[in-house]
Amino acid sequence: MVTVDEIKRLGQLSAKDHMEEGRRNYPYMGCVLRKISPYFTKFSIDHNVTANQVSALSIITGIVANTTLIFGNYYLMLLGCALYQLWNIFDLVDGEIARVTDIKTAAGKYLETINGPITECGFILCLGIGLSKILNDKTFVFWGLLLALCYALLHTFGRTRDMMMERFRIQKEIAKPEKTQTPTLKSHVKKAYKKVRLFFVLFNGYLILTFLTILQLFLPNNAYLTFYSLKLNALSAYFFLYGIIWIARMVITSVTNYRSLIKRTR
Repeated sequence: MVTVDEIKRLGQLSAKDHMEEGRRNYPYMGCVLRKISPYFTKFSIDHNVTANQVSALSIITGIVANTTLIFGNYYLMLLGCALYQLWNIFDLVDGEIARVTDIKTAAGKYLETINGPITECGFILCLGIGLSKILNDKTFVFWGLLLALCYALLHTFGRTRDMMMERFRIQKEIAKPEKTQTPTLKSHVKKAYKKVRLFFVLFNGYLILTFLTILQLFLPNNAYLTFYSLKLNALSAYFFLYGIIWIARMVITSVTNYRSLIKRTR
């Protein structure tokens, strides 16, 4: 039987760059959940559970977590936040199983690829539906649909770019050592934007949602501000900020992808 130490060595340390990126961008996932996931991985391997089965379980868990948000009940939202943590763990475990057992399939890659978009789109859509019930404002359903569409388009743009690069045999640029440059306002803004947007992805978002939901439990239901007819409390304000970031990313990505492909095919 495989040991936890072997799982950490084969399932985590063998993908050192991936692990470092996770710790840098998603500290809770990288520093907390990565310490828990090897025990789930060991249980799965010991009971002949495959990486694909765990990936499917992760997708189902994400859907169930999203469903808890639509009722507009704070306690169910907290349950959903707990399920998001389980979803995140399963998302880590499937990769660890694949690396430890050295079994990687096209079907597994497919499940891993669709997991994020399904859960992320569902998260913002279901949160919008839940907010419409909490604040008695149906416009949040519209905004939830719009923002979910923006994320779906963003994901589509990225996949299409990769497909075009493969079809036309365009090689990705090799990262070169950065030259020492004098920091400019543009570079500072770009760096700040990249940092801020990390607060508006599901891997960090469900933690923020947990704290905001607990805060709302201690506030009266009518504790909200009205801004251009929109009702803003802690949750709905985060919802709109979340959406603004994704709209910005969708627009920026569509333009930069096109420019990048034009540049590399000349």
